[in-house]
Amino acid sequence: MKSPRKHKTKHHREVLSKSPKVPRERKGILYTILMTHYLALLSSAKRLCKTPASSAMTILVIAIAMSLAGGFYVALNNSQQVFDDVQMGRQISLFLHDHVNDEEAMLLAGQLKNNTQIAAVLYISKQQALDEFQAYSGFGSALNALTHNPLPRVIQVFPSTEEAVNHDLESLLKTLELNSAVEFAQMDMQWVSRLQAMMEIARNFIRALTILLIIAVVLITGNSIRLELQTRRDEIMIEKLVGASNAYIYRPFLYTGFWYGSLAGILAWLIVTSIVLLLESPVEQLLALYNSEHQLRFMALNETMLFIMLSALLGVLGAFIAANQQIKNLTNN
Repeated sequence: MKSPRKHKTKHHREVLSKSPKVPRERKGILYTILMTHYLALLSSAKRLCKTPASSAMTILVIAIAMSLAGGFYVALNNSQQVFDDVQMGRQISLFLHDHVNDEEAMLLAGQLKNNTQIAAVLYISKQQALDEFQAYSGFGSALNALTHNPLPRVIQVFPSTEEAVNHDLESLLKTLELNSAVEFAQMDMQWVSRLQAMMEIARNFIRALTILLIIAVVLITGNSIRLELQTRRDEIMIEKLVGASNAYIYRPFLYTGFWYGSLAGILAWLIVTSIVLLLESPVEQLLALYNSEHQLRFMALNETMLFIMLSALLGVLGAFIAANQQIKNLTNN
């Protein structure tokens, strides 16, 4: 008869001898899954290489559609940056009463600088206003005949970035106009509203076109996968007869869609970048004529990665839709 101590020791040995097998089994399952996907990825790439002409045409068509979407995105980003610069260039002109002297006007300008809604303040005295008017109006000799300076003192107020973005300029304008030293405040809001409306129309138009281009990418990929499925119909039927799962049958076609989408995404990014490089110099020269230091923006690294991932995802989606429909038709027949 064995003692309980020996029995306990034997039991612990059995547990210790069996426990390392669990992670090994998990490791083996994980390795099998990874190898299955790796082989499917490799076999789908080899199939594309067997038909280089048709594969290249499909990738090129998808790349053109994706490059249009990417080009619209880059154009919208650059337009938004120019629009923000234009908004920051807005200013409110405060025309002061005649009884306000230079000291009072400079004191008011100093008080306005402490306002968090205001980024900068510029005071223009009566003499400075007259000198600028004589220099740029062309009526210098006629102004010499005046006995007194008719021009008012002006304080130019430049709103902060938050005010420009949040479109709270009207409330700021009304607040500044209530000051007793201000005769009236002026800012042209109509052209700003028009520009904002034009930008909103452009955004909505680009969004609609982008959605259409995304649908086109899915349809192009799906049509290419559908044609491949038809050529491999007998192979799929044999796989179903021997008990292959739908995941096993879907896998090579999904990876084919992945190759289509990812390669087309990389090519589309190259197309968009090349176009921006071609336009960079003439656009910057044009902006320089308007005293703008704006530079064309390319896709950032994170935007590039998301763009390629989106293209690959659309390829997989199109492949799944086509494969799901075609395989159901084959199994039903």
